[in-house]
Amino acid sequence: MSNENIKKFIELVNKDEGLRKKLNSAAESYAGNKDDMKALFEAVILPVAKEAGLELSYADMEELMKAPAEGELAMADMKNVAGGIRNDTLDKLRKMAGISPFC
Repeated sequence: MSNENIKKFIELVNKDEGLRKKLNSAAESYAGNKDDMKALFEAVILPVAKEAGLELSYADMEELMKAPAEGELAMADMKNVAGGIRNDTLDKLRKMAGISPFC
């Protein structure tokens, strides 16, 4: 597995209305702690991704979230910057799961 599958899944969700509805439905019916990203990933995102034919892992998602997106500073550089850190990948996954990207 690789974080490439995470990227493919995000692209697929962005393009496929039916998949997006399944993901939103799964997120709405999730009764667990929505602040626990690993549990949320395993209960909501993972089953929908498997149904779409993609094998994902939380470790790959974490790795992808740690890597700077194009045009972003690396974490080592962020130590010298004041203010918050935003991660587009995490924001997209939180949005797909029905969680505010600003938590």
